[in-house]
Amino acid sequence: MLEKRHVPKEKITKSARYMLGISAISMLGLWYLIYAFSPTKRLVAVLPISFLKNGYSALEKRASNMKYPKNLNPQERGRLAISILELIPSNIALAPILLPLKVWLSVKLS
Repeated sequence: MLEKRHVPKEKITKSARYMLGISAISMLGLWYLIYAFSPTKRLVAVLPISFLKNGYSALEKRASNMKYPKNLNPQERGRLAISILELIPSNIALAPILLPLKVWLSVKLS
C-alpha cells in the first residue's frame, strides 16, 4: 500500500526504528514519573475510603517482602514493584494520546 504512494522502504524502516526508540523512551519516562511521584499512594491518602487504605498498606507490605532485587532495602523494593504495577494501567489509559503522538513523531523524524 505504501509502495503505491511512492514511500521508499528505507523510510518505512527508519520510521519503525524511530517508533521503537520513542516507545522505549516514553515507557521509561512514564515509569520514572510514576516511581518519583507515587500517584496511587497520594490518591489513597486523599480518599476517605478505609478499605482502599488497608488494601494499599497490605500491598506495600507484600511488595516490600519481595526477594529481588537483593541490593535494595525492603522499602525501595516495594516502591519499585508498586510503580511497575501502576505503569500498566497508566500506559493503557494514556495509549489513545501517546500512540498517535509516537506515530506522528516517528514519521516527522524520519
